Amino acid sequence: MDALAIATMVKGVFGGALLAVDQPDVEPVAVIEPEKVAEVARFLRETPGLAFDYLMCLSGFDTMPAEEDHPARSTAAEDAGAPVADSTEPTLGVAYHLFSYSQRHRFAFKAHTPRNNPHIPSVTQIWPAADWHEREAFDLFGIIFDGHPDLRRILLPEDWVGHPLRKDYAAQESYRIGDACVQIARGW
Repeated sequence: MDALAIATMVKGVFGGALLAVDQPDVEPVAVIEPEKVAEVARFLRETPGLAFDYLMCLSGFDTMPAEEDHPARSTAAEDAGAPVADSTEPTLGVAYHLFSYSQRHRFAFKAHTPRNNPHIPSVTQIWPAADWHEREAFDLFGIIFDGHPDLRRILLPEDWVGHPLRKDYAAQESYRIGDACVQIARGW
């Protein structure tokens, strides 16, 4: 079964919880309401004919444009004092890539969550392999996976300030490793 057919099945069961399908001509990725992630994941795993028994990858992402990609600029509308529409509010998100060994098909979906309160339901009860993936997304992006059994940092020290893969992250001047204080070099 191809990804568009699977997305159609999800749409049929969950209706408006499937918000869109990105990149339908390349590799379709269903966009799901964040509150429905665990329900959709359970449906994808437990529905005969789908049987997504393998979580290949779970990745956090940040939709904020990098400053060098979109430098501050003045437009004629801004100069005239007219309001300029902001195309999309930057969010954090999680992408899920699934595979079914019995059915031999793949599917990908993602969910966006607000940067200031990034919560998404955990899928560790559905795919235990999600445990460390969700901890990594929490550690590096600050995404909180509600219902995770042990949500804590996995790569950085517990006292690390912030989440370094957010595009607005300001690097620390120094950090501690045990009793040692390490200065971070600038300009390399």
